[in-house]
Amino acid sequence: MSNAKNVRIAKNTLMLYSRMLMIMVVSLYTSRILLHALGVEDLGVYSIIAGVIILFGFIQNVTTLATQRFLSIGLGKNDIEWTNKAFNTSVLVHIGIAALIFIGGETIGVWFVGTHLNIPQDRINDVNWVFQFSLLALMVQILQTPYIASIIACERMEIYAKIGVLDAFQRWFIVFLLSYFDFGDKLKAYGVLVLCGYFFVFVCYFIFSVRKFDICRLNLKVDKKILWEMFSFSSWTLMGSMSVVALSQGIAILVNIFFGVVANASLGLSDQVLAAINRVTGNFQTAFNPQIIKSYASGDFVYLKKLIEQSSKLSFALVLLAVVPLFVDTKFILSVWLDSVPEYLVSLVRVVALYVLIDCISGPFVTVIYAVGKLKRYQITISIIILLNLAVAFLLVYSEFPLYVVVMARVSSTVLLLAYRLNMLGGLIDFDIKNYVLKTLSKLVFVSFLSVSLIYLANILLPNDFIGLFGLLFISSCTIIFLFYVIVFSGDEKMFCRNKIRFLYNKFLVKSSG
Repeated sequence: MSNAKNVRIAKNTLMLYSRMLMIMVVSLYTSRILLHALGVEDLGVYSIIAGVIILFGFIQNVTTLATQRFLSIGLGKNDIEWTNKAFNTSVLVHIGIAALIFIGGETIGVWFVGTHLNIPQDRINDVNWVFQFSLLALMVQILQTPYIASIIACERMEIYAKIGVLDAFQRWFIVFLLSYFDFGDKLKAYGVLVLCGYFFVFVCYFIFSVRKFDICRLNLKVDKKILWEMFSFSSWTLMGSMSVVALSQGIAILVNIFFGVVANASLGLSDQVLAAINRVTGNFQTAFNPQIIKSYASGDFVYLKKLIEQSSKLSFALVLLAVVPLFVDTKFILSVWLDSVPEYLVSLVRVVALYVLIDCISGPFVTVIYAVGKLKRYQITISIIILLNLAVAFLLVYSEFPLYVVVMARVSSTVLLLAYRLNMLGGLIDFDIKNYVLKTLSKLVFVSFLSVSLIYLANILLPNDFIGLFGLLFISSCTIIFLFYVIVFSGDEKMFCRNKIRFLYNKFLVKSSG
């Protein structure tokens, strides 16, 4: 049974990574031709409006997490009726959120756009139209949240991946239309086409979920008990999310005051690196999360503990594959990405690499804590740790420490968060912390130090050019995979890897030669 679940997780992971790569490639190309189609000024105007809309859409991330959690809990208990109630309650909650955002957008949003944004006088009317289209697009995005959550909770990642790729291509098609047809005012046309695109994607999610899943039968009634549980869960989750935003913006302000705009540029670029690596781990964790939550809900704690260990090992391995070359050859990799590498960026990227490597271990711990649902003490504690980090950062900049030391404070808080989450996990599901530290965490730390040391020595012998970079990536990947297989993986995990390699070999190589 657990082997079948492992195969499902592996397939889902492959689907999610295929989705991520396809969307990334199409999005990069689309961004390039969008600039040509709209021009610098119109693209700048649209970006400003999109930024305002994102402020109103902040709550969507919280409600998405809540919906996925409740649907996975119901499916784990095999209670279709309760899960259907949770789904319909979620649909009505998101309708309410969309209505509130519409009211906020038409009042605060319109006022902010009209009075605080620096917009050319002759474009104000067009900007107001684009704002309306963008607000409606955000509402459509919010309304599709329960349907996306149901697809992920039911582990139909291939559908999630296909619709995601379809979404990326329809965005490319919109830009293609703008490039080759005369719409008069391209800014307005782009706003309308983007709204139509979002609606098309919503219809895809809606039709598939309602037709394929029993839990998505529409019966729009609110279950007051579930509604209160969702509200409580989302409120405490919102508290933690707001503390993360406060830390990020607070450090940005401190850096601006004490180091200047060049340091802010470097900080912003390092945050882009952080976001890119987080997308890698986020896709992987999405594949594991439904199984973790369902295992908790069904009371299968043996499999749950096994999933926690596997998820933390593999998350760490994926991040290590990305960050070791970045850490060792930071300057050259950044010079490939950027024409001119700003001051501070090399040291900040190395700090970010260390931060995300530690933080990724916590992923399955957080999922279990959210599955249990007792978030009050957890969110208050992590919010205090995160905000204390901001206070430490202020003391460091005031004491004239270098910028990388200031940002390094975030790494120390991540270690504290990891320790707290691990300790809380031990209390919630009787997780053997000592065994995990000795048999898993210590091996991860050892392999990371050994990998960096070996790859650093290899990099000294390689030329400082693209051939050397590709050589570094190849040697790094082979070294890390070998060390994980020999040192970190358990006997069962090694056997699973061998069986999958044998299966793929027989399926593709032997079959093709025959």
